Amino acid sequence: MVSPLVTAALAFYLSTRTDAPLGAVGGAVFLTIIGSVLDEVTALGDWRHFLPAHWQYAWLDAVRPQLEWSDMIQGTSISVTYALVLFALAFRGFARKDVIS
Repeated sequence: MVSPLVTAALAFYLSTRTDAPLGAVGGAVFLTIIGSVLDEVTALGDWRHFLPAHWQYAWLDAVRPQLEWSDMIQGTSISVTYALVLFALAFRGFARKDVIS
């Protein structure tokens, strides 16, 4: 539930940077797909742990016989951090944007 928050925050940030709504949505979807592709590149090693796409299926640990919280907590913290930064940048950009003219 938290993993798509990064895509929403990215789309919101891009919408404050462009006047084309389709550009914001397309850019967010494109960067989400690129993140998923980069997650499959094993040569990146531990750098993949900083991608939100790496943790998008961590919730599957909740349906195992032995409940494992570590991946879900790490994925949630990464996703919330990215979302907060992107929302903060979006609100900063929106506050400085001239919406009257």
